Amino acid sequence: KLRTDPKKAKHLSPTSTSLKDQVMWMKSYKTRTDQAYFIIENKNNEMLGCIRMYNPSRDSFEWGSWLIVSGALPFVALESALSMYSYAKRLGFRQAKVDVRQENINVWKFHENMFDAVLIKQDEFNRYYQIDQKMIDLNLERYKSLLYA
Repeated sequence: KLRTDPKKAKHLSPTSTSLKDQVMWMKSYKTRTDQAYFIIENKNNEMLGCIRMYNPSRDSFEWGSWLIVSGALPFVALESALSMYSYAKRLGFRQAKVDVRQENINVWKFHENMFDAVLIKQDEFNRYYQIDQKMIDLNLERYKSLLYA
């Protein structure tokens, strides 16, 4: 539902609305080891969005494909980012990378303001950021009350 919502998914790669195409994609996804999608839920198990980890390397990973339902409380974005960083840290990753569409200003400002993301390059379409372990650890400590045990 989120990925096929034109407003929510306008900064993502296109997704087919065909059930057949989606089933084929899910079968293919189940065989991959280079990415994982996660559902963002609240304490009542209500689905609030999704987020993806991908392109793992020795000590870094990328994340994105981040969608949050309309009307979600503002801290859902921060909680889901912190959850991604906490999980990645448990896996041994020490650095995160994100690329954000130029016109997705709210998201790239979130990364810059909340996690001190460093802009490493940009092109006509995207802004490419790195977040180092120091900033990840600092924010995990600062906002630890937002993370579920």
